[in-house]
Amino acid sequence: MSLFNGCVVRLPITAMLLIIIGLAVWVTSMVTGEVSRMEKSLQEKEQSIGASVVPGGGGQPRNPIVLSSHQIPADTIIDKSMIEQISLPQNLIWDDAIATSSNLLGRTTRHAIPARAQLRESDLK
Repeated sequence: MSLFNGCVVRLPITAMLLIIIGLAVWVTSMVTGEVSRMEKSLQEKEQSIGASVVPGGGGQPRNPIVLSSHQIPADTIIDKSMIEQISLPQNLIWDDAIATSSNLLGRTTRHAIPARAQLRESDLK
């Protein structure tokens, strides 16, 4: 019930439900519109920085890193087919990670290394 100029006006339940649904739709469109604007702004910033932004990267420059291309058993001599080189933001790279394959080829693994893992000095004999 609401009071209008001294009169009491009753709205039918269907009218109240339509008002509530209309408000819900309006609020949803406002929120999704703002999210879309924020996403567009973020994409523009990433493009202006230049493709160095990745999740968890915080916009840091990328550094080279060597990963295992597949699982490598313990006591295995590393060859070129077992590794690949990629670039990652510094905050995602282990302190003792190996940056170039030339520091790695011909060395023996100390233990099994999972696929797509950073190769580290501590992994090698």
